[in-house]
Amino acid sequence: MTSPGVIDIPAYLEAKFPLDSASLNRRVWRRFRRRLEALPDPRLLDLGTGTGAMLRRCLAMHLKGAPRLIGVDSDEISLGLARRRFEALPAEPRPPRAPRTQSAPAPAIRLVRIDLLGAALHPQRRGKAARMPFDCITAHALMDLLPLSAVLAWVRTLLCPGGLFYASLNYQGLTRFFPAWTDPAFEAALLAEYDRSMEKRRAAGLVTGGSLSGSRLCAALKSQGFRVLVHGRSDWRLRHRGRAGAKEDKTRRRVLCETLLTMIYREILESRAMPGREDKLALWYQSRLKTARENRLGLRVRHLDILAVRSARR
Repeated sequence: MTSPGVIDIPAYLEAKFPLDSASLNRRVWRRFRRRLEALPDPRLLDLGTGTGAMLRRCLAMHLKGAPRLIGVDSDEISLGLARRRFEALPAEPRPPRAPRTQSAPAPAIRLVRIDLLGAALHPQRRGKAARMPFDCITAHALMDLLPLSAVLAWVRTLLCPGGLFYASLNYQGLTRFFPAWTDPAFEAALLAEYDRSMEKRRAAGLVTGGSLSGSRLCAALKSQGFRVLVHGRSDWRLRHRGRAGAKEDKTRRRVLCETLLTMIYREILESRAMPGREDKLALWYQSRLKTARENRLGLRVRHLDILAVRSARR
């Protein structure tokens, strides 16, 4: 039996940053950006910030006044990488539409370690970082891991009336690899089991967003006193045929694909979803890893982006 490789989450988060950015639904992103740029002194909380990807995207906007941005995550290693990035902030290029003025203060950025699930379920664990009334809360590739109703009830208490909730890259039940494997039916069955394993996922005994977190989040938002402003597909699309890119791009692609394959392989092994087929599962893993290391593996993963507003009532 082939053992799964080591998963380096911070490296994976950095490797997928360009693909995530390119995959964001343009219509949802533009609406979010316009609303955020119109706010004076915006206060934003990024849930599950990881290495600060969403905060970095927001810093590229033209934010008015003295923005306050807070990122929270449970992984101190990822937060450490984010801190080092933001310490080098003065060296970052100016946003393309930023005015030529010396009076505007730099955005205040704070990164805090927090147990998101514990904070959602237990008010006494939330700490001062997540008590400010926020104009906007973001959650990127996160809601499939958490119980939707509990987290949204917490988010609602954190938002000002009329505040925004922007949830991006919510998994929506489809993962495909290209080119076709030698046994397409086996790979299809394997990926279906991977989705089913997400459906069995629990957090503190509660059902999570799972493999259809996008559509479920839309429904949960409406029941929790939010109004969905706009939503749209944000699929990952990585071609398996194309011109060779820069060395850094190849490295990112390899890390992304290897990590995703390892996540899937580990999940199937641990869930024992395919008993008696472990040898073929290991063969699939080794074969797909080889293709990924040769930068010939393509993939498509379906996601949904959602922008909602907290209603003034309720």
